[in-house]
Amino acid sequence: MEICVADDPAVAAARFIAGQLRQAISDRGSASLAVSGGSTAPSLFGALRDAAVSGEVAWDRVDVWQVDERIAPDGDADRNAAQLTDFPAAVHLMPVTADDPAQALVGHAAAMPEVLDVVHLGVGDDGHTASWPPTPHPDALAALASDERAFVIDEFNGRKRATLGPILVNGARCRVVLATGPKKAAVLARWIQRSNDEILDVTLPIGAVEPGGTHIFVDAAAAAGFDDYRHGPMSTSPASERLAKLSNAPVTPTLREMFADDPDRATRFVTQAVGLRVDWSKALVDDATMTELLALARDSGVEARRDAMFAGEHINNTEDRAVGHAALRMPSDASFVVDGHDVVPDVHGVLDAMTAFAERVRADESITHVVNIGIGGSDLGPAMAYDALRAFRHERIRCSFVSNVGGEDIASVLATSDPASTLFVIASKTFGTIETLTNARTARAWLTDALGDAAVAEHFVAVSTNAERVAEFGIDTANMFGFWDWVGGRYSVDSAIGLSLMIAIGPDRFASFLEGFHAMDEHFLTAPLEENVPVIMALIGVWYANRLGHDTKAVLPYANDLARFAAYLQQLDMESNGKSVDVDGNRITHDSGPIIWGEPGTNGQHAFYQLIHQGTRIIPCDFIGFAKGNHPYQEHHDLLMSNMFAQSEALAFGRSNEAEPHRNFEGNRPNTVILAERLTPSVLGQLIALYEHIVHVQGTIWGVNSYDQWGVELGKELANQITPELLGEPTPDAHDSSTNALIAWYREHR
Repeated sequence: MEICVADDPAVAAARFIAGQLRQAISDRGSASLAVSGGSTAPSLFGALRDAAVSGEVAWDRVDVWQVDERIAPDGDADRNAAQLTDFPAAVHLMPVTADDPAQALVGHAAAMPEVLDVVHLGVGDDGHTASWPPTPHPDALAALASDERAFVIDEFNGRKRATLGPILVNGARCRVVLATGPKKAAVLARWIQRSNDEILDVTLPIGAVEPGGTHIFVDAAAAAGFDDYRHGPMSTSPASERLAKLSNAPVTPTLREMFADDPDRATRFVTQAVGLRVDWSKALVDDATMTELLALARDSGVEARRDAMFAGEHINNTEDRAVGHAALRMPSDASFVVDGHDVVPDVHGVLDAMTAFAERVRADESITHVVNIGIGGSDLGPAMAYDALRAFRHERIRCSFVSNVGGEDIASVLATSDPASTLFVIASKTFGTIETLTNARTARAWLTDALGDAAVAEHFVAVSTNAERVAEFGIDTANMFGFWDWVGGRYSVDSAIGLSLMIAIGPDRFASFLEGFHAMDEHFLTAPLEENVPVIMALIGVWYANRLGHDTKAVLPYANDLARFAAYLQQLDMESNGKSVDVDGNRITHDSGPIIWGEPGTNGQHAFYQLIHQGTRIIPCDFIGFAKGNHPYQEHHDLLMSNMFAQSEALAFGRSNEAEPHRNFEGNRPNTVILAERLTPSVLGQLIALYEHIVHVQGTIWGVNSYDQWGVELGKELANQITPELLGEPTPDAHDSSTNALIAWYREHR
């Protein structure tokens, strides 16, 4: 749900509706709008006429359905119909019959699309909408529970009312409500307060409207009616209020039109950051859009929160911690102060210890296999980077990564290992993560069965902060490499968590890896917002999520060595910004983190690109490619990159084929292209830091804490409770009936 305060809410709503219809046309080739009656409909129709005249929407592809619940001639249908005279869309006026005018809407609604793109709802002071009446009307409960697309209610306020059913209203892709005056504002505010706790409140019929996907437009006088509901968990967050203003921002023309109108677009919308060339000319933004988004960034405090992070302030408010991953890659003469203490010397102390150990292992001919046991950030980062930097790895030493608590993961690694030549790196900050410790105990038993207990000290090292538990496990604490609570797991690949990676690529190349991070940090910290690549990419993502409604992003590296990069970004982004409350505990009413996914090209082209090109959903894409491959086969690399450039072009511009619709490519599918000379340790560091800072900027704009992850806690707690129940004690009756039955079945069959 989003609330927009505007001087003229009808105009703001019309611009928003025009944007939704434009997007629907881009997605599916046509669009539909149902406009209900009431006092706000004529002004909305008037504003829509203006939008039609301005040419913002291809109205010849739009069906407008008049849905006047107050049946003409005693309602507003005639006034509304007058506004639609000569309207350039296909207008479906509700038929009025002398025999039963209310029943006419039932047949009218039956002809509507299965799913409407936009429904405008008139709202009464008593909370009725689409004629859903307040009790004690005898038909109210039956009407609200009906699966009819429309139906008739007798004798509501002295006359028959026809009503759209919830199946059409709640099934619409979005709903628009105009609130004029304090009484309607009070009704809507009451709905917002109750919406998540009691959706179907029959004393407030609009409570049966689903809040998700509903946009409320109010004038300044009505806005005061929401003030009493901006406190507590259901209040509207400041970020939601700022983002609601995007509803007024006009949607850009198509990419074809923007490139035709601006011959310099392909050079103006390209920004260099360190070793990365970022081409965002095929993003669905123009100069006006970026002006609006940059203003949003400044209003949201992007610069101030960025500076606070680099100053070591406790911006992780729920855990009262600094966010210091930038300190992990600073040069030794830099400074990063946390709670009055410069942590850079501590960081380099650990790096020096890692370097000495890595050099010792690389020189020891007896060690040929390093097994990293961790999970989450203690696995995804080093595993992804190990694959990405394949061309820079030690010839003798191979690394494996074990994370899943399922026995197949550890079994498959041990099956190809020799105890005498294997080194285990146990990565767990607290040394208490159940998946990691379960795998570590299995590995220790496998080793000691072959070599005896004394071998643990020689073949196990720890990356942890808990010396006591490490020692209890049998690991020599001299071989324990620490990090700090101001480093989140998903931001830790450049800390001691990267020990296995340092062993694989060597300390010098690991140092280059860190230098790449630091170079992007400096760009993010110092570049003006208009030239700041993480800021630009973050703002484009906010535009897609909060104005255009695109809820996923595909990351498509055209380098097979980056096969796990999308998986790495899934944790980085979705664990950071997958939040529904803001930093002050207010529930947010806007979308936050996108769903991140992807595969390397060209494999994905033969799998899911069909949906990206011709599906009903718009999926923004980030393409990542390199001028040179890390292999000697130039023909392969030329073919790979030609595919990447072709996909970027095809998505953006498409190809018309009216004779064969199945071969028609609508285009206007946005994408960003990131290029670098070669995938090196430094460039990989730059790429990771780029996406880290995108997450930070978007989290700031969405008003969420990007640096906690409380969403993982409940599942952990329940798993710890269920584990003994699977083994027979106690009787599984402490859960819901479904979970109890699952546990009982497992106990019977295990």
